[in-house]
Parts: sequence; C-alpha cells; structure tokens
Amino acid sequence: MGPLSLASALMVMMLNGLGGVVFGYVFVTRGIVAAIWAHAGADCAIQLIGPLTP
Repeated sequence: MGPLSLASALMVMMLNGLGGVVFGYVFVTRGIVAAIWAHAGADCAIQLIGPLTP
C-alpha cells in the first residue's frame, strides 16, 4: 500500500458506498439473513482474493 492520497481515499469511499447500496438492496428485497450471508460471502472472497493480488 502506499501513502494515502485523495484518489485512493475517494476510491475506498466509492467502493464502500457501492457495497452499501448492493447489500442494502439485498436487505430490502431478500431480508436481513440474505444480506448477512451476502456480506459474509463478500468478506470471504476479499480475504481469499486479496493475497493473490500483487
């Protein structure tokens, strides 16, 4: 990782906002249990894919 820049801060905010919209949509359409499972699945995928990227 490098020093925090405006571009990286905006990217993190945009991606977190997108995740919030997606998980919010899952919550509204499918319920809290589906939103929890979707969030857990996304967290697991990030933890598995993260170490594979340079």
